[in-house]
Amino acid sequence: MKTVGRSFSRKLRYAVIYILIVAAVGIIFLRTPTAYLPDEDQGILLAQVILPAGATLEQTTDVIRQVERYFNESEKEAVETVMTIAGIGFSGRAQNNAMAFIKLKDWQLRGRPELRVKAVAERASKAFGRIRTARIFAFPPPAVTELAMAKGFDFQLLDRGGLGHQALMDAQKQLLDIAAKDPRLTAVRPNSMEDVPNTAST
Repeated sequence: MKTVGRSFSRKLRYAVIYILIVAAVGIIFLRTPTAYLPDEDQGILLAQVILPAGATLEQTTDVIRQVERYFNESEKEAVETVMTIAGIGFSGRAQNNAMAFIKLKDWQLRGRPELRVKAVAERASKAFGRIRTARIFAFPPPAVTELAMAKGFDFQLLDRGGLGHQALMDAQKQLLDIAAKDPRLTAVRPNSMEDVPNTAST
């Protein structure tokens, strides 16, 4: 009661204090991440490599070597080691699939914003966009291990009309093309392998 009574006699001082408190709350609100799981630099970067169906293991290996060379040469200030695997990807085993695991240097050596995992991933994605023989996606892992392979959201496309496999694949391609033109979406990629021609001998 004494504090409240004192505030009435010193209105200007307490008004300034109130304004400062509201301003501090507003700044904290604006700076707080709004995502369900905020971005987190875990010092790890993943890369997925997908070549056209029917590509050989040698072609896939050539592309994955380009990925490895990029990180070791163009991002050597941020990258410590790169491990690549050809013939298997996040969507399954195939000669046209590959993946890379990139370990970044200690956080103390990456103090500048351009050396953070998000910045490295963005630059890598732009550089890999110039490789026309494959689709390459670089992305950081999710904030919570085992929650998913990457941050963002998953979308499942269902053939509810019973139109068949080819119609579903055409719809997937159309959906990916639309998503690629949307500036709000980045690194949209299928989590499945393309159909591979299969010839049987008689």
